[in-house]
Amino acid sequence: MATAASPNPKKLFGEQLRAARLAIGISPKELAHRAGLDRTYISSCERGKRNISLETIVRLAKALNLPPSQLQTTSSNFITSYSPRKRSYLRQGA
Repeated sequence: MATAASPNPKKLFGEQLRAARLAIGISPKELAHRAGLDRTYISSCERGKRNISLETIVRLAKALNLPPSQLQTTSSNFITSYSPRKRSYLRQGA
């Protein structure tokens, strides 16, 4: 039985990171400078290509002048329903 594709947590986080950066009107290069990271690293995070650490999330949040939780706002449903042990989403009523 085929199942629907699960949202990618890295991609969801990257979309939120890009939205936060654009909301304050800075470039990926400026965000990288503020966070002490490489510009290409920021770009790959925003595209959902990196599995970034909690420490990096905190650095990015500080550079954006946001609490770290703000970077996970739109993906909160994903985070609460993801089962790392099964590596899939828990189905409601399953």
